[in-house]
Amino acid sequence: SGILHPMRHVRTRIYFTSESHLHAIANVLRYAHLDRPDLDPDTVMVGPDGRQALKEMPELDYLSSVVLRLWEDMSLPTDDPARFRVEAMLSPGTLYNEPQPDHCLPRMPEKHLHP
Repeated sequence: SGILHPMRHVRTRIYFTSESHLHAIANVLRYAHLDRPDLDPDTVMVGPDGRQALKEMPELDYLSSVVLRLWEDMSLPTDDPARFRVEAMLSPGTLYNEPQPDHCLPRMPEKHLHP
């Protein structure tokens, strides 16, 4: 056991508080596939439904989030491309401008962008 153990789970969290940083990440997700038209649709990180969700994305507001999760299937060989899988999710945050009776702003649910 310890930090060098091969079965150690590493989790990284990076927080951005600037709307411009979130827009930059959303744009990478939105346009990254355009320079590779030869890609198999099953291997892209953002599927057709995810691209539509990004296209219809309203203003990013308070509590907006982008979540990228990387999964590794340790049962597959190290050179197998299917060993790793990336999931992407986006929430535009709170989109309510009217005062709420309980003074709480409900957060919009995360949309799964991956196929």
